[in-house]
Amino acid sequence: MKRLLPLLLAGSLSAQSLQLVVNLRSGAIVFQEDCGQLLDRSIPAGSLFKIFLAYAALAEGSDPARTVFCPPSSPTLPVRDNCWFRAGHRNQDLVQALANSCDRYFMTLAERVPIDAFVAFLDSLDLVVQIPDTDHNHEYTAGESMVGLNPHWRFPPLKLLAAVAWLVYGRCVPGGNSLPILEEKFRAPLRRGLREAAVYGTAQGFQEGMDFKVSGKTGTFVRVIPQLERSKLSGIFVGFFPDPEPEYCVLVFNAAGNGREQARAAGVRVRKLLAAGKIHIRR
Repeated sequence: MKRLLPLLLAGSLSAQSLQLVVNLRSGAIVFQEDCGQLLDRSIPAGSLFKIFLAYAALAEGSDPARTVFCPPSSPTLPVRDNCWFRAGHRNQDLVQALANSCDRYFMTLAERVPIDAFVAFLDSLDLVVQIPDTDHNHEYTAGESMVGLNPHWRFPPLKLLAAVAWLVYGRCVPGGNSLPILEEKFRAPLRRGLREAAVYGTAQGFQEGMDFKVSGKTGTFVRVIPQLERSKLSGIFVGFFPDPEPEYCVLVFNAAGNGREQARAAGVRVRKLLAAGKIHIRR
């Protein structure tokens, strides 16, 4: 297993954003907008971690039909002990939990996956956990890190996109060479979860205005700003289209805004590229 690499990020992530659209047939980047040179740095994955945790748990023998109850909780309680959705998601199976990004479900799932095995799985996907060389005001547990609540676990954007594309759809993008052979039976629930996320879950904004099916996964994390003595939400989104045989994938990251907002921004970008004839969908 590769060691956890320290990484010193120059400057703040504030006011920085990244949009990438990649052709899955050719591997070419068809659109890139990088405000802050983020392609050359590493960014938090947020709840995208839940996709990797889901596969790792399935490989450990977890039943995707097993449900976990997500109860209502008070906004004064930490998310790590409950869920970001304070009204509660109620009973969730794996597909529903991916669609809704249910923290309670995945914190329960994390109890079934050893942290060393999880890091080794990420390593096999060419995702070496990179941790900024800074003082942390909060120590995150293994479960919190595996669920995506630890903003200090970061990856290069193209490698993150490549890993998700390979894990869910078995498609290669630039930077995704020499990835492991994965079990199709474990991939299927992940694909359903990402599709349902666009139907009724956190990625609905990506589906808006599209005349074809899409899929995707949002991620939101809390970024602490020590100088201002406050925290701020940042968001990330990875999407695929058209579903179920995607020809393109998209990654949107913004240091200001949650994952839902990045899913909507991804939809706006894709519609503009379609209208301009920059990308073409086979009908």
